[in-house]
Amino acid sequence: MHIADAEDTRLDDFRDLNHSDNRPDLPGGKGLVIAEGPLVVGRLLQSRFPVRCLIGFPAKLESFLSDPAMAELVRDIPVYSLDRETLASVAGFDMHRGLLAAADRVAGLSIEEAVSTART
Repeated sequence: MHIADAEDTRLDDFRDLNHSDNRPDLPGGKGLVIAEGPLVVGRLLQSRFPVRCLIGFPAKLESFLSDPAMAELVRDIPVYSLDRETLASVAGFDMHRGLLAAADRVAGLSIEEAVSTART
């Protein structure tokens, strides 16, 4: 689904990313994980973090979703396309990679859990 209005509330997870008061590690922060770029978005989709939505420029989304594995991972996740100007207006700066995902933070792993799932 294409979003042309920068004020659309479905884009709120990505709004004003350049403001320090939106940092998840500060009191009142959003508590979200934001991933940018195909590699990082792909890793986030494969992680334990629940992804809320995926946004991107039409060509970037088409390329990313042409991978059947990625298309399957986003099957139940809202996906929105938008143009570069709309994304810049929402985020507060130009995000040239053109593909982003937002996910909820989850509780940290215990040492045992982290070691048992470690990859090299």
